[in-house]
Amino acid sequence: MLIDLSLAGKRLASKDERNLFGEFKRILRCVRPHWAIVENVPGLLTAEGSEFFRSILWQFTSLGFDVE
Repeated sequence: MLIDLSLAGKRLASKDERNLFGEFKRILRCVRPHWAIVENVPGLLTAEGSEFFRSILWQFTSLGFDVE
């Protein structure tokens, strides 16, 4: 997932034009893998007051993944 979440960057998260999470989610829906691994960078937890991370967790859950 290419998103500006670096603690040193602008931290645009969902507003970043490089946010490819939607495309990643589309691919997961098509391929239907048993599992997926996503890098959890420190900035992901605090971006947009943690709402960005919560949204990603909810989206994975909606695809049928057990998020841990």
